[in-house]
Amino acid sequence: MGLAASQTRFLTLTARNNDIEYQSQQICNARLQLSKQLESIATDYTNATSLSNRNLFTSGLSPSKYQQISTTNLNAEGFKVLVVGKNVLFDDYTPPVGEVKKTLEDGIRDGTYVLLQQANPFSQSVMTDPAGLTGNYETRDWRQTAQIYDDLLTAGIGKATDAYDRKTAEIQQKDKSLTLQMNKMETEHKAIESEMEAVKKVIQQSTEQSFKTFMA
Repeated sequence: MGLAASQTRFLTLTARNNDIEYQSQQICNARLQLSKQLESIATDYTNATSLSNRNLFTSGLSPSKYQQISTTNLNAEGFKVLVVGKNVLFDDYTPPVGEVKKTLEDGIRDGTYVLLQQANPFSQSVMTDPAGLTGNYETRDWRQTAQIYDDLLTAGIGKATDAYDRKTAEIQQKDKSLTLQMNKMETEHKAIESEMEAVKKVIQQSTEQSFKTFMA
């Protein structure tokens, strides 16, 4: 290969090498975008299964043994709902003007309302005749009450899971395709760099021979 041909080949390889590096950068950017999409999908799924999509249920009344929490169902299980600091039952409580009455579930969750149950003889914390009730009562933590369940809304969860699985699979397939392209680019890039080194040596040898001929 003559000097002119070698230089032409070297310029062609350099151009192709630059093109591969540019394409590789584009692939890296595309994979980065897929990673961000995957993170967004995971966040959406987490939000769909978060506490805001949970509900409290009770063992309920016949024929249904699993119903969304209500004072009727709680009463049937032997519980009363007391408004903390007001000495009044939830059903009888009317908030001051300008104040919104919390829902039964929200109030139980954040401690605005507390469950009362008739006290056993060994109870260390007894309330006598609270909120107009007759007898001794004690407070109960709803988290430790077997009759109350804290469950996800399964209808929404199913849809969220299906969407998450589908979108995740699509992104993984795209990323796999980009990975294959990247591997191909890297292989070609190494081959071109090797050939460029070989052509550079040929050019150097041709230049040295030409210089010696000129000096002779």
